[in-house]
Amino acid sequence: MPKPRFTSPYAAVGGLFLGLALAGVLFFGWGELRLAFLLIVYCVLIIGFRLDEIARRLDTIDRRLAAHLGGAAAAPPQAPAAGERPPASPGAPP
Repeated sequence: MPKPRFTSPYAAVGGLFLGLALAGVLFFGWGELRLAFLLIVYCVLIIGFRLDEIARRLDTIDRRLAAHLGGAAAAPPQAPAAGERPPASPGAPP
């Protein structure tokens, strides 16, 4: 099975937007304003890709930490049921 040409989403999106920009200038007569808008859309997409990568890394770290700690320590604390008082922290006055 051959390897895909674009292993990074940055290269694929960059090539797509470069093609759009060239086609816009050569065939549709786009000016500076439309190219600036295209650049803003490109930046927003790249930031979205980067944030997605960061979220996946944090999820992986969270899963590793939960597996390492046995799952119980990484679970968020449960909220008390309606009408119950939350447990007092150690050293807090009654």
